[in-house]
Formats: sequence, structure tokens, C-alpha cells
Amino acid sequence: MPEQSPTEHVDDVESAHAAELAQSDPELQFAALAAELGIIKPGDKLDQMQIDFAYGVAELCASIGDRYGDPSDGNAGEHIRAVYGPV
Repeated sequence: MPEQSPTEHVDDVESAHAAELAQSDPELQFAALAAELGIIKPGDKLDQMQIDFAYGVAELCASIGDRYGDPSDGNAGEHIRAVYGPV
């Protein structure tokens, strides 16, 4: 495997950090999906109504997941809320 230049390594680290940040920020994920679907332009932000709608859809999904899991370990709904719910 060829060695990376210092610049390539920094770019890889920055890309990994950006991906990790996006995974930890549901609003970035919602915006990325909205851009993919043509609702907004790539790089634009969702307005508050769109964000509220996205959180509402996540809550609808979480409410279904509430039926699945173990009471001692939590359930799928709690996991969905932890990942996609408002902080």
C-alpha cells in the first residue's frame, strides 16, 4: 500500500471528522437527505419548519420502535430518539 503524503493524511482525517460530525448531528443528516431529494440545494440549511417536520417523522418512527426491545436494555424507539431526536 503506498504511503500517503501529509496533505492526503490531513484530508482523510478531516473527511473522517466531518463524517463523524454529520452522524452525530441529525440536522446535518436531514439537510443532506433534503438536498439529495432536491428539497434544498446542497450546502443550504433547512428552515425551522422543515427541521420540526424531520424530527416529527423521526418521532413517528420511534413510536413504532417502542414495541421492540428489552425493558432492561431499552428499545428501538429509544435508540431512534437518541440518534435522530432533538437534543
